[in-house]
Amino acid sequence: MKVTRHRRHRSRGFTLVELLISISVGSVLLGLAINMVSRTMRVESGTRTQSQVERTALRLSRQFRSDVHQATSITFIVQQTQLASKQAPTLQLEVPGQGPITYQVQPAGLIRLQQRMDAKTQQNQAYHDLYAFPQDYQVQFTELAEPARAVLTLLKETHLVGVPPQVRLHVEAVLGRFLGNDTTTGGSP
Repeated sequence: MKVTRHRRHRSRGFTLVELLISISVGSVLLGLAINMVSRTMRVESGTRTQSQVERTALRLSRQFRSDVHQATSITFIVQQTQLASKQAPTLQLEVPGQGPITYQVQPAGLIRLQQRMDAKTQQNQAYHDLYAFPQDYQVQFTELAEPARAVLTLLKETHLVGVPPQVRLHVEAVLGRFLGNDTTTGGSP
């Protein structure tokens, strides 16, 4: 006699519950990874912007200090912009041998304008440099006396009620320092 045994063949696949659990775990892990990548990209973008602002501010401070040290006179002009509530401060420096240098505050940042005589064509050429800052930055000019100085301040709005803007750059430069004359007494050293 032959005894037959029925073997149960168990399938080698996954059950529906196992598939649902693995899909839900995978979805949670994918969501966490996407969130982490998003945060990393946001931080990197903010760091890049801050680094660019610092480089621009350093370039501006060097140029501003050099221009004021070479200048013989400073003129501050406040112009009304198209928006009646906004004023655009302008600083004009008179530099011997180079002509006037003008710093104008614009919505995109600060523009430095200079008229120079082209040696080849013997005509005045207008040169401009743009120091671009994000919209939440403000540029201010101040004039101080004894000795005559120009002050450039770069402020960043905090967008918090009751919290004043943060000072990101403060440059004080003495008028005519490279000219070798003492502006406080009117004589030369």
